[in-house]
Amino acid sequence: MTRNLHNRKFRESRSLISANKITPHVWHLREADIIEALNVQGYDAKKIKKISYLKHQVSISYWDKNGGVCSGFFSYRIFARWQYAVQKLVYNCGSIRELQRLSKLIEYEYDKTLLII
Repeated sequence: MTRNLHNRKFRESRSLISANKITPHVWHLREADIIEALNVQGYDAKKIKKISYLKHQVSISYWDKNGGVCSGFFSYRIFARWQYAVQKLVYNCGSIRELQRLSKLIEYEYDKTLLII
């Protein structure tokens, strides 16, 4: 019995993506929104070269202000669309119990966001 509870704990979804609450890999972010998010994060993005949407992050190649090509993996949490999706989840909660479950997922996401910043 203890083993089953222990294994179950590790299978519980902790992120909004793992819990299938948000599916950002199907989003099509606008180039202007991507450039804005990258610049806010301190990257010097001028134009997007390539975007690959993965389940938990997005791979972005971009030209910087000096004309060099840069690339990296970025969390969906840096985009405004993420915040809007979370707000929509909260708004659409049907019960206090559902809101309590969602608040645990949001707390996990908030802790992860602090690590990004």
